[in-house]
Amino acid sequence: MNNQPGNFYISPAPHLHSGRSVPVIMFTVFISLLPALAFSVYQFGLASLYVTALAVISCLVFELLGNKIKKEPISITDGSAAVTGILFAFSLPPYVPAYIVIAGSFFAIIIVKAFFGGLGNNWINPAAAARIFVMFAWVPELTGTCWIPACTSAQNSFWVFERLSRFKFDALSFATPLQQLARLEGAIRTGASPGTGIYELISPDNLKNLFWGIGPNVSGCIGEVPKLALLAGAFFLFARRIVFPVIPFTYIIFYILLNTFIMNPFWSDPSAWLRYNLFHLLTGGFIAGAFFMATDMVTSPITPKGHLIFAAGLALITFIIRKGPGYPEGVSFAIVIMNAFVPLINKFSRPAVFGTGSKKSGEKK
Repeated sequence: MNNQPGNFYISPAPHLHSGRSVPVIMFTVFISLLPALAFSVYQFGLASLYVTALAVISCLVFELLGNKIKKEPISITDGSAAVTGILFAFSLPPYVPAYIVIAGSFFAIIIVKAFFGGLGNNWINPAAAARIFVMFAWVPELTGTCWIPACTSAQNSFWVFERLSRFKFDALSFATPLQQLARLEGAIRTGASPGTGIYELISPDNLKNLFWGIGPNVSGCIGEVPKLALLAGAFFLFARRIVFPVIPFTYIIFYILLNTFIMNPFWSDPSAWLRYNLFHLLTGGFIAGAFFMATDMVTSPITPKGHLIFAAGLALITFIIRKGPGYPEGVSFAIVIMNAFVPLINKFSRPAVFGTGSKKSGEKK
């Protein structure tokens, strides 16, 4: 062996192994999502558990079906299908019809994952893609409304409807907080001054309710409500070094910058624009998307510079969609669109080969 100084050697196999297999990683991610699921069951009742269980079971069944069709080894034990199922369920309302859950699971596992070669070969996040698919396929059920529990207790009621509490409702459907904000902002862009409605929407009490997932004007899909539980799961993954915080926090910072300096209705009121940004982060699928979908190992860049570019692109696309006139949410679209650019981002953000000044091996400085 040549031991001349300055040479770099990689020893032959066997190498040390960290012990983190795919099943271990997926199981850890699944565990990190359970606090959010528990909080959603508390907020919405057993409907959340039913939808989540149906999505997970459907994804496992379709994963097994894909293995049988392609004559591949059984892969349901790696946990990836279960994680896809729970993330997809988090993007759905708790009272969504069962056929939508099953159809979305089929699209996520068979169309997005199996058709492209299985785990590690899908180029877009299956859960985010399934959310977009069902949203376009069943518009009335998944757009324009959100769900809260029926008026059965003072803690979980939507107080505007308390006079209707003598009737037996399973749930009440109305505009999401983001849709309410979009309507008020639309009025401002047409020349109206910010009224009391928008200040009430971004009030400290409302922001506190959105963070804790309780109280009036708190609503949304299964994974949109429990922000504290989602953040606890995300920091658990950080501590376990399963995912790294660069993408989600860069995503948040870039979005705040865009939201502050472009089309900000509160230029003259610093405290209001701070609450305005917090409202954007605490509503919709921002937290779940930033910390659990955007950090997907398969569909996110592998280079440090690529993480920054990817996150900045997520922020820009989310901002453009949310500020547009048609659809107040944009996280799933941003993730899927930026997933398509990941190979290009990896290519142009690739660091120089060790010992050379070029990204191509064999080229010296």
